[in-house]
Amino acid sequence: MKQNSKFRSFLIYPQLLKLWKITANQYMCYESVRYLSTHNPQFNWCITKNLEMANFVCMSERGFEKAIKKGILIGIIEKNPQEKWGIRTTKAWNTSIIFKTGTKSAKQEQSPNLGTKSAKQEQSPNLGTKS
Repeated sequence: MKQNSKFRSFLIYPQLLKLWKITANQYMCYESVRYLSTHNPQFNWCITKNLEMANFVCMSERGFEKAIKKGILIGIIEKNPQEKWGIRTTKAWNTSIIFKTGTKSAKQEQSPNLGTKSAKQEQSPNLGTKS
């Protein structure tokens, strides 16, 4: 069996794992799909075979398929409605990745207390006391 010697790294944000209730392996699957569906502006669908994607993120094909099914259920992944092939990440996932750079995501706007301080918390350093 041929060993894959390429080193792969993913920057995983724990806040996103909690926000979407996903595992680190699922996160890597979704980020791989996001990259492959956004790197070519003329064709914005990931058409790589599941086995190749699973090998890329160092997991089983079945594990990758389960992650994609969960991604579809929770709104991270969408299938190409016009063809039988092709998946990509949704706008909700893409914007939740972008929120790490300072932009609010749609998911964060729905739940403003996830990882952010409210205006009242920023003004009052003594959160344990009554005002």
